[in-house]
Formats: sequence, C-alpha cells, structure tokens
Amino acid sequence: MEIKFKLNIKPLIVTAVSFTVATLTANGTIQNYINFADVLNEIGFFVLAVTAGIVGLFSSFEKTQSK
Repeated sequence: MEIKFKLNIKPLIVTAVSFTVATLTANGTIQNYINFADVLNEIGFFVLAVTAGIVGLFSSFEKTQSK
C-alpha cells in the first residue's frame, strides 16, 4: 500500500492571495485602498484573511492511496 500526496493548485493560489492580503493588512499598506471605520474592523479583516489562508493551505493537499 502506497500513500501519495496530490497538490491542488487552485486552493494554493487562494492561500497565496489570502496571506498576501493579511501581510498588507498587518503592514498598514491596505489602508490606502480600504478605509476601515475602526481598528476592530481591521483586526477582523486580518483574522479572516489568515483563516482563509490556513483553510486554503489545508485543502491544497490531498492524500490518495494506491494498491
């Protein structure tokens, strides 16, 4: 029994975009494009971007078994 891992490219692209948006939010660069009403809105946006990146990272790898 052999276990192989398959890489799905679409969720990996979502992961890269999400982590890029999270990094831009943490640096404050994204405030040039999005005007947040409060600091808590910016924190929530950052947490959402990081969560989307983690979910995309987990879903980009698929384990398959061959006999």
